Amino acid sequence: MRDLTPAQTHLLLLVLREGGPWSARENRAAFRVAHKDELVDIDDLEQRGLLLHQDNKCRISLLALAALAKAKRTDAASIYGYCDHVMMVLQRLLSRNPPQPDQTFGINEIAADLPTSSASEHKIQEAIAYLSDAALFASIRGPVSAAQAVMPGENLVRFKDLDAVVEFMWALRESHQNLAGQRLSPPREKDQDFGILDAKRLLPEDLKEGCGILGRAVLFIDLDNFGELNSEFTNVVVDDLILQPVQRRLVQCVDGHGCAYGQGGDEFTVLLNNCSKEMAIAFAETVRTEVASMGFEGKASKVHLSASVGLAHGGQSAEGQVLLGQANEAENYAKDKGRNCVVLWTPDGCRLVPNA
Repeated sequence: MRDLTPAQTHLLLLVLREGGPWSARENRAAFRVAHKDELVDIDDLEQRGLLLHQDNKCRISLLALAALAKAKRTDAASIYGYCDHVMMVLQRLLSRNPPQPDQTFGINEIAADLPTSSASEHKIQEAIAYLSDAALFASIRGPVSAAQAVMPGENLVRFKDLDAVVEFMWALRESHQNLAGQRLSPPREKDQDFGILDAKRLLPEDLKEGCGILGRAVLFIDLDNFGELNSEFTNVVVDDLILQPVQRRLVQCVDGHGCAYGQGGDEFTVLLNNCSKEMAIAFAETVRTEVASMGFEGKASKVHLSASVGLAHGGQSAEGQVLLGQANEAENYAKDKGRNCVVLWTPDGCRLVPNA
């Protein structure tokens, strides 16, 4: 099961059996408290992308679902099979409807192409939640847990079945982990703070490196209204109780996907060296929501942060330094548009990415 221990398997099954793509009965905080003796395993599952959380609710990822299905866990195998079925339906719908700009397929359209006995709106929404992990959609209308429609992404027709998707996701993750391992050699360890790399010393050379077949993305992240915190609190409070947790959370987000660099106290850059534009957009939105959902301790307990994220994506021939400048331009646009948003740089101008 891809290095899952029996204890981790048990934890994933507990989350799965709570029901629904994002369980309202079992939130992340309650789950961690109930399993305080297994927090090391829970943290490991989260860092490896097997256990996902959003708005303090948690669910297992598509990779975890596939691993449980492969181990012949009946509940997981049934859901995994249904996800595969929904993916095939979406491919059929796309083949019958020549792609149009902003084309979407509603839940009713998907249900109409399924056998009546399995055309459950809830089950389709659950399948979409899992399939979204593979960046098969350009966008999802409505919260992922209650999707109303999906817009096909470039990856939807790339794979013959869900097994092929999962194998690709595992291979991509392992390649990222190997790359991260190479980058965190002893000389680099001196140039990082809580896993955040020194942009001035390391980023220029990293931007010159080659990237994978899906292309490269650069994110420029700026914490909103951070200057007000410096005025309200002492440097010790800001650095220890606010900035350090943000740095650790950002490192957890990029683990296995790329590297994060500190541009200044409240500014960060993320480099993703093998991802499609759609994957990068989903990642950027996840980073934004993670920052917005953070809670802090002690004197900072009432602090609520948000982040403006600028994103630029290019193919294998794109110059990293150019993408960095474009991402910075997009971040400035995000600030102008009211902050707490993701903006994508395009040749036709910066474009606000709708919140998921």
